[in-house]
Amino acid sequence: VSDEVIPAMTISYFFTDNIAVELFCCFAKHSIDATGSIAALGEIGDTWIFPPALTAQYHFNPDGTFKPYVGVGMQYIAFFDEDSKLGPGTSLGIDDGLGFTLQAGLDVAVGNGWYLNADVKKTWLNTNARWGGTGVTADVDLDPLIVSAGFGYRFNLSDLLGGHDTTAAYGDLK
Repeated sequence: VSDEVIPAMTISYFFTDNIAVELFCCFAKHSIDATGSIAALGEIGDTWIFPPALTAQYHFNPDGTFKPYVGVGMQYIAFFDEDSKLGPGTSLGIDDGLGFTLQAGLDVAVGNGWYLNADVKKTWLNTNARWGGTGVTADVDLDPLIVSAGFGYRFNLSDLLGGHDTTAAYGDLK
């Protein structure tokens, strides 16, 4: 399965200064190439994927400039719009899969709630593929390595949704 560079989004919710959950998501299109004894076939299919990953994280040094973290969770990969490249009359079907995920990353505070982020996720997932019209099936080990870099902004939900006293900010009017 091809490597891809794509935009992605994460949303994290902190229960405490150290404990958070993160939801990672994106969409990507991947080509599927034959390997081993059938490598001469070249590209044998392609598919779009929707691969959300949910991890529970532990953040070290929450008050520092450099904030490393580790995480563990699950990644679900939904395959859609599969296309066989094995010729007319063939189709491709890939079963959705669920896999175990490990994560490590680093946030670097740059000021006023903004930060830079680098992150690595590794998932172990097994699924099945079928090329209809050919009788070909495959047990597929997909073990994606997701490397990301980006920027983000941290905020307090109560600041956005209310829940804080605004009268102190305005003082007394006379």
